[in-house]
Amino acid sequence: SNIQLRKFIDFDKVNMLHGVGDIVECQGYNYEQFYVVTADGYHLRLERIPNKKSKRVLFLQHGVMDSSFTWCCNGADNSFAFRAHDAGYDVFLGNFRGAGVSSLPRRHNEDLTDEEFWDFSINEHAFEDIPAMVSKIVNIKKTELRNIVAEDLGIVTVAHSMGGAAVLMYLLRQRELGIPHHLDGLLLATPAGIHVESPLYAKVGGRALDYTLAKLLNSFRFPEDRLTRAATKFMHDVRSNLPAVEGVVSVAIVNFLGGNEAHPRMGMFSTVQQLTQNILTCGTSTKVYTHLRQFIATKKFQAFDYEPSATPSHFSSFKGGNMKMYGTPRPPEFTSLYHLINVPVHLIAGRGDRLIGPSNILRHYELMRRAGVDVQIDSYDGCGHADFTCGMNTQALHGLLNACDGLMERTMAQKKTLKELKRKKLITAHHSRR
Repeated sequence: SNIQLRKFIDFDKVNMLHGVGDIVECQGYNYEQFYVVTADGYHLRLERIPNKKSKRVLFLQHGVMDSSFTWCCNGADNSFAFRAHDAGYDVFLGNFRGAGVSSLPRRHNEDLTDEEFWDFSINEHAFEDIPAMVSKIVNIKKTELRNIVAEDLGIVTVAHSMGGAAVLMYLLRQRELGIPHHLDGLLLATPAGIHVESPLYAKVGGRALDYTLAKLLNSFRFPEDRLTRAATKFMHDVRSNLPAVEGVVSVAIVNFLGGNEAHPRMGMFSTVQQLTQNILTCGTSTKVYTHLRQFIATKKFQAFDYEPSATPSHFSSFKGGNMKMYGTPRPPEFTSLYHLINVPVHLIAGRGDRLIGPSNILRHYELMRRAGVDVQIDSYDGCGHADFTCGMNTQALHGLLNACDGLMERTMAQKKTLKELKRKKLITAHHSRR
């Protein structure tokens, strides 16, 4: 089994690991990576811990200022990606544009300016990045399982925070356009989008950034790889020489994101190392930040508002932007489209989450139930915003794994029923299409 193949990682050599591939292979697992090109020309890295013969597929999608590293950084015993693989899933890990250190050319057009490259919001994550990665996964599985039919293959997306909002936006837009989305279930851990309640620092601090950095910069990131390496080395040296920094950083994270301050870290990477990896190597555009702030300020789960009068607006906004992009004076709002969700959904909330509190997840649940969606919800005591990914604790890990198994069982039961109806010619292939 995969458990027997695991290798011990020398904690003193953790800083020598570069990227998810090193982490996966050093744990004794196989690793694959694929280069995906979006319709608008961005290059993305799709990674995989393969179970090639499995018909149960997971597509893991990270949130803002994060990457696929978040699903693997606690080692084979305590990371969701490894445990899901051990349970028989074929695990794919997505990376949004701008996420992670990559040797890939950023776009086909290398003459793009920095400002042009970072000109994207959550719209592009949802309407460009996710379709490209999902299409790649489907094609890979069809090639490997040559005689597979759609009813025998289950693809469940597990998404965190902003990634959860992007997945919902993707599915709803595909449904509106009548294009198959190829997903069979959604497991959304503390998804963004609905923010009926937000912490004071997100309101006040966010508003301050609206009028400063977000008006001046095109991205939140280190501008050069050498600066990233220098900052990473500095953080490592600080931690090595000042062990108390670890505790200070852990307390700060708990105060901002929530969680249990007394909960011991179980992974091979320290809190400081994880923070360094996520913040220093995972850039995002200020337009994504502005889009998240629009969710909070307007209390609406909507597409990016391009108007200069938007709350808040971005420096790239322009008058008539919504009409040009959407054909309407206001951006599309997504909760009004929840009736289009045609797959089972499982929502996860952390009762200790201080960034996207459980009341926001409950609102998603209520609106989905009202729209007739097959939806379930779980919440976990003491779990903060990052406890379902890089801050994984035992309760969160088991909760995600159990929810994943339950969701896959539900979706495969539905597909079996559809297959039987099609066999009896009581339903057409068009009506069963996802």
